[in-house]
Amino acid sequence: MNSKSRSSNAQVGKLNFWGKYAHRIQEDKKEWIYEQYLSNDVLYIYCDTSIATEKGKGAIACTYVMNGKIIVKSQLVYLPNKMKSSNIYGELKALNFALSHFHKYIGTGSEVVIYSDVSTIGFIMEDVFELKEDELEKIKKETHRMYLQIIQSNVNLNLSIKYLVKDLQTHNSFYKSAHNTARKLLNKD
Repeated sequence: MNSKSRSSNAQVGKLNFWGKYAHRIQEDKKEWIYEQYLSNDVLYIYCDTSIATEKGKGAIACTYVMNGKIIVKSQLVYLPNKMKSSNIYGELKALNFALSHFHKYIGTGSEVVIYSDVSTIGFIMEDVFELKEDELEKIKKETHRMYLQIIQSNVNLNLSIKYLVKDLQTHNSFYKSAHNTARKLLNKD
């Protein structure tokens, strides 16, 4: 008995993360985004915070990107009095959130890249200097300790925390989703 199988060689078009503005985006930036979205071995996490100084609270959000999936998680955070206007405090809380939850989304991946929009994040994570405020120093130490524990207990995992340069923040749907989710959660409350 002869059986015929049917298959299609038609290519599925790439997702358009930019809507009607796609024509304005440089091709290399689009490819960078698509590579992250389709990555099977690297989990990309974008962290951001939004702070309402007058309310004394903030919201953090992380966008987890891997294997054709985008998952955004957020949480309200209450800020110590001296930290009510500290973006760095909020960003470190977002990094803690990412470090605490990435295991749920990594699957069989072997690398995690966490992006922050705080330009000094590399220096902060190196833990080579003390921050002026006690609460800020405390959250920095907590984040650094968590980072080291993950690296030491997962020897096959490559974990890095990087500054997302301004040029790569622009038209970056993953960064924008973390940013907008944190802002919406803060405004909702």
